Amino acid sequence: MLRRVRPDLVQQLKLGGDGIGYRYGRKRRQAEADLAGLSLLDDLAGIPNQYCFDQTIGRKYTRARRASIPLSLILIKIDYYVAFQRHYGNQVAEDRLCQVAIGLTRILKRPTDLVARCINEQFLHRFRSTRMSSACNAAV
Repeated sequence: MLRRVRPDLVQQLKLGGDGIGYRYGRKRRQAEADLAGLSLLDDLAGIPNQYCFDQTIGRKYTRARRASIPLSLILIKIDYYVAFQRHYGNQVAEDRLCQVAIGLTRILKRPTDLVARCINEQFLHRFRSTRMSSACNAAV
């Protein structure tokens, strides 16, 4: 037996009123926004991940090139990380990665600078409006 749908509810859902669809739609949009934010963070270190870096570097490069502003990039690789991980175990090695991430974020001076975790023991540090000599000094 077919059941008739109340036309006022259908109209309310179509218009996005206070009906069920509107409330769940709002919750869904909020959940999607939360997930989008989480997809840009490295779950271990709590800093931006390579996906976030890839999304922002193109825009930053274009903006810096248009304004003739230098853009510096440092690739940081932790030497002997795999040997350290094998000797001390995953948990200790991951704790050290988190400490490195915290230390790298303390270097950030401006909101336009970015530290991102790339692959396992590799980090990327992007400086905007920084010449190569200044970026080299920051790397040392």
